Amino acid sequence: MTPLRVLLSRIADVVVRARRDRRLDDEIRTHLDLLAAEFVRRGMTPAEAGLAARRSFGGVDQLKSAYRDQRGLPVLDALGQDIRFAFRMLRRDRGFALTALFVLAVGIGVNNMLFTILNAHTLRGLPIPAAHRVAAVANIDGRTQHRGVSYPDFEELRR
Repeated sequence: MTPLRVLLSRIADVVVRARRDRRLDDEIRTHLDLLAAEFVRRGMTPAEAGLAARRSFGGVDQLKSAYRDQRGLPVLDALGQDIRFAFRMLRRDRGFALTALFVLAVGIGVNNMLFTILNAHTLRGLPIPAAHRVAAVANIDGRTQHRGVSYPDFEELRR
């Protein structure tokens, strides 16, 4: 089978999973019934034959798990199980859920704000033409390192 067909089959399985699970259950039940019938034919009681058929067949759940791993998208299945488990846990402890939601909201908001500032200042640059010609004017004296210039002083320097 080509890799493309395998991928398409696995994607299709996500959609028709319930039908395939029913078909797998029917097939396993048929195998167990045939084995039980064989053991009854050999002289066992129906109850003993059912137990012997299960023992002989092996672990049904392990077989189903192996079959599910061969089909579908195991990564999406695991992700879906994790999300369902997370929602069950959050529903059970509402105080923790509200705290987690608040922390996530604050974290996302602060991250968004910092990226907006970084984007405006560093990545896009100043929104003026010839930004490379912008200069800073300041007074430097012994008292402080940089002191701002008043507007009258700026006008005098410009003249």
